[in-house]
Amino acid sequence: MFKAMEKDDNRKACMVGGTVTLEQVMANAFQAPLNRATLMAFAKTERNEENLLFLVAVDNIKKTRPTGKAFFSECERIINTFVLGDSEYPINISAKTRNHTLDGWGKLRREESKVNPLQGEDQSTAELLSAANIEETKSLLLRSASSLAHQQHSYTVFDRAEEEMRHLVRLDLFRRFIMTVAIEKCWDEARNFALWCCHREETPTLASFFTYPNPTDGSQTRQHRVISTIFMLAGIIENVFTNGFVLLAIWTAMNILRVLAGPRLDPISFLVLFVTDPFVSKHKLLPVRFVKNKARRFADTVVSILSTTMLILAIHGQQIGIWVIGGVLTVIFTLHIGTNDVCLACEAWDLMVRRGMINGIPIEVVAERDAGLANQAMRGSNSTYRGADKRGGGGL
Repeated sequence: MFKAMEKDDNRKACMVGGTVTLEQVMANAFQAPLNRATLMAFAKTERNEENLLFLVAVDNIKKTRPTGKAFFSECERIINTFVLGDSEYPINISAKTRNHTLDGWGKLRREESKVNPLQGEDQSTAELLSAANIEETKSLLLRSASSLAHQQHSYTVFDRAEEEMRHLVRLDLFRRFIMTVAIEKCWDEARNFALWCCHREETPTLASFFTYPNPTDGSQTRQHRVISTIFMLAGIIENVFTNGFVLLAIWTAMNILRVLAGPRLDPISFLVLFVTDPFVSKHKLLPVRFVKNKARRFADTVVSILSTTMLILAIHGQQIGIWVIGGVLTVIFTLHIGTNDVCLACEAWDLMVRRGMINGIPIEVVAERDAGLANQAMRGSNSTYRGADKRGGGGL
């Protein structure tokens, strides 16, 4: 799911993995956005806050361990607020669990009324120890001991409802919360990755500059392909009517810069990150799909080689060759743009990796919204996402 910045280490990167639990978030073990307040705010936007409020109330009883009237008053408040079917914030538990909890609460009240230790008594120690009251004192002490044992057992009255509610929250609300935070974090890190000079935590090195985002956002990549296709077609049109190759030269240079340093030196990447992607994300025009792999760089390398070949052919006036390569790239780009991130070069990379022809990690989806709520992203610590450290971050 998600590994967050711990409070004692602000430099720790966020990761998609299997290390953060609902209990840790509820206990404020991490900084925002992986804290209780952010989760509660998310639950409120989802109109699902009653389940978390119930868990907080039950957890508060177990931690503070009130006794006597305070205990019964707090339990009754939880019953009236969350458990009863016509309560103000009815929680989403099964009828069987609801009836079990109400029966347990009713039994608890009946037993307590029988025990009723020392309630209403206003006697001094000397009076209790007097010969006349010695038998009554023994009876009261026995009832008090019985009530104490009964009190210890009564803290479990909500256990079954709590267990069912935690299971439901983990499977639904908490999973959607983690994925939302993960996706938003990937978006932030994609922009920080591009603005490398403004978002660095240590002295920059040459090796850290020439890195490539991992994972990559398929939505942003598809937007990049649209703009790149327009640029390529404009270059081909320029060559057909004027025999010029200025636009092809600029396009080739941007492709090479993208291969070298990801979005840091690529003007099209900046256009996508800061202009088109905010609009696409706001209106949810494309599904968000982060992919962990090195295949993107391989695909961009193939594109840069083909674009360089087109430039060389344009310089030598070989228009037929330009049309052939341009047609092939147009088909490939159109397939990538029009489908859910189907990249032929990426698939070729994945095939070579799986057959052992090259060393690498197969393509792996680490966060996906709109299609199953990132089922593959929840598989554990192998699905990691490195934040804006010197090794890379999420983005184009």
